[in-house]
Amino acid sequence: MSDADKLKHLDPEEVFQKTYIPHKVFKKLIEQDFEGLGNRTKVFGLIKILEDRFDLDLSELKESAQNYFQTHQENHHTAFQEEIQSKNKFPVGLIIAAIVVFSGVLFWFASQKNGIQNSELKSMQTAFLDKNVTAQISTEKEIQQEETQKERNETFVGHQEENETKTAISETNASKNLEEKEQKLSLPTVTFIPKKKLWIGIMYLDNYKRKNYITSKPVEIDTSRDQLIMTGHGLFRVDIDGNITDYKERLKMRFLYRAGELEKIDKKTFDLYSKGHKW
Repeated sequence: MSDADKLKHLDPEEVFQKTYIPHKVFKKLIEQDFEGLGNRTKVFGLIKILEDRFDLDLSELKESAQNYFQTHQENHHTAFQEEIQSKNKFPVGLIIAAIVVFSGVLFWFASQKNGIQNSELKSMQTAFLDKNVTAQISTEKEIQQEETQKERNETFVGHQEENETKTAISETNASKNLEEKEQKLSLPTVTFIPKKKLWIGIMYLDNYKRKNYITSKPVEIDTSRDQLIMTGHGLFRVDIDGNITDYKERLKMRFLYRAGELEKIDKKTFDLYSKGHKW
C-alpha cells in the first residue's frame, strides 16, 4: 500500500483531533502538494507527527518531499552559480582588453612625445599591470567570500529548519500529553461487581486484543481505552463513579464503552464494532 493510500484510510477528523493538523493541510499532504504546504521544515514536521500518532511508516512520502525540496534547492544554487560566473567573465575580459589598449596607447604616447627610455616605459607598464591584476584578484576574493558566506547561510538555515522541526514536534507532544492528562482526570471509574462467579470478556477497539476474567470479585475496567465488554450472564451490578445499576438477566450481556460512556448493546451492534473479530 502506498503512503498516499495509508493516509487516505485515515479519518481527517480523527487526524485533526489527535494531531491538530487542519483538514486542508492533511489533504495537501495526501496529494503531495509540497509547494502549497510551505517550507521543508513544516512538511517534514507534519510527516513525523503523523508517523508518531498513527504508528505509520511514511518513507515514500518523505522521499518524495526530499526530492522536491532538493530539486528546488539545486535550481536555486545553479542560478546563483551562473550569476557568479557571469560576474567573473565580464569584468575579467573587460579588464584585459583595457590593459592591452591602454598599454599600447601609453607606449606610443610616451615614446613619441616624452622620449621616455625603454626601461622606464617598461617599469610604468609593469606598475600599471600590477595595479589592475591586484584589482582583479581583489574582485575574485570578494566573489569567493560571497560564495563562502552563502554556504554558511545555507548551513545555518539547515540547522534552523532542523531545530524548528524538533520544536514543532516537542510542542505537539506537550500539547498531546496535556490533553491526555486532562482526559484522564475526566474519565469515569467503571466497576463490574458479580453477584456470583462471572465470566467477563473485554475486546479493545484500538487493536482488537482481548482478555477475560472468571471471578467473583469486582473487576474495574480500563476507561482510558474504548472497548467491547461481554459477560457470561447478567447477574451483576455496575458501579460508575458511585452510581450503581443492578442487572438481573440470565443470558449473556454486551456493552460498549466509548469516550467515557458505557451503554448496553445488542449482538448486531456488538458484531458491527468487533469487525469480525471473534472470541
